[in-house]
Amino acid sequence: MSYTNKLRDSLYWWLGKSKPFIINDEYKLELLFIDKINNSAKIQITNLKSGLPQEILVPTEDSDEQS
Repeated sequence: MSYTNKLRDSLYWWLGKSKPFIINDEYKLELLFIDKINNSAKIQITNLKSGLPQEILVPTEDSDEQS
């Protein structure tokens, strides 16, 4: 299913290593690694037009539940 031009405010997506998320046919968000000790995840965001990835560490959903 394509979400092109449908993402306006927010959207929930179960991101998995075999299930990347494509944002408006411009960016691909992929899960690379989950660090359960530090409650963080390593993701890769790739600009599909340039093909250059940008890796970012983000907290996992588990850290929200512990607050």
